[in-house]
Amino acid sequence: MTRFYCPFCSSDFPREEKICPLCGNDIENFYSEKDYIEKVTSALYHNEPETRIRAAWILGRIQSERAFEELKRAAENSRDHYFISSLLSAIG
Repeated sequence: MTRFYCPFCSSDFPREEKICPLCGNDIENFYSEKDYIEKVTSALYHNEPETRIRAAWILGRIQSERAFEELKRAAENSRDHYFISSLLSAIG
């Protein structure tokens, strides 16, 4: 079953919401103001480990210079060895 997550409070819910039912932040507006690189970069801080690793992999494939600093910052601030390995692979 698909779960949706709030980018502000990380609460999850069973269907897509425009406004987070828990914290009340505007999810739709948050994502509408971001381009693809920013959306994937924000997924580096998702509460689900597989999502963080997948985001690192995507950014590595894109080879975006804009994402480089965020990949580096995420690696410096993480304690998850699998995630750090993914980040380092993405950085190259």
